[in-house]
Amino acid sequence: MTPQDDSASRCLQTARLLIRPYTSDDWRAHQDLAIDYNVSGGQYEGKWPTADEECRKAARALAGMPNYLAACLRDTGALVAMVALNGMDDDLQMDLGYIIHTRYQDGDLDRELLEAMVACIFAQEGARAVVVRWHPDWSAQFAVPTALGFEAVGDKRGEMVLTRQVWEQGLSAG
Repeated sequence: MTPQDDSASRCLQTARLLIRPYTSDDWRAHQDLAIDYNVSGGQYEGKWPTADEECRKAARALAGMPNYLAACLRDTGALVAMVALNGMDDDLQMDLGYIIHTRYQDGDLDRELLEAMVACIFAQEGARAVVVRWHPDWSAQFAVPTALGFEAVGDKRGEMVLTRQVWEQGLSAG
């Protein structure tokens, strides 16, 4: 899943999720996600706009950026999360961002999403590691990455990293 790939090749499916490029038609679901994000207590970079026109504009912009993906339920098509491949640094560490609607944080959907994205990043991007970041006070978000082998990065509160080596060891042990 690289920025050069076309939209069809950027789709990923799990048992319950279809992870696909954003479309401009996602604006209403994006608005719902933005409203939820703003009240969830986990704002990493401030509040998101929630007015209709602002959400239409955001969905159009995201639809034009191949590194932003919508995670949707396969059975209903409901958008449950936004995924961002925020780039890879010189150490081959991919910055993975994702916001999952609090309505869908139970039932292991968040784990299914993160697991699929990590597997894809290691298989298709050639990353040495994956890093995730949240507001440091939103500790509920740390449970899933920790269960998958992510570890806190030194004194950087809210930042966790998973190396390819730890990932592969976890796969062979499981």
